[in-house]
Amino acid sequence: MKEIDKKVVILARKNNAICIRIERLTDIGGKLYTSIRHEMWANEEKYKNNIISDEHGFYMRGISGSTDSDVIKIFNQWVKD
Repeated sequence: MKEIDKKVVILARKNNAICIRIERLTDIGGKLYTSIRHEMWANEEKYKNNIISDEHGFYMRGISGSTDSDVIKIFNQWVKD
């Protein structure tokens, strides 16, 4: 199985946190499948450097099976003003 991130879109920013949508192609047995995944990152710099966690905790939450608008609502509740 091989995964290729085809397109990454930033859906929302709040303080230093971001919410993104990833359109991904996955090759399984020679067949290509398309999927969409959402991620919420507590720190945009950690996202840019692909640091999911360190000794201070986790920086990324993955969400599947939701619409962009649902994920943005969750994101706005997750990130404190």
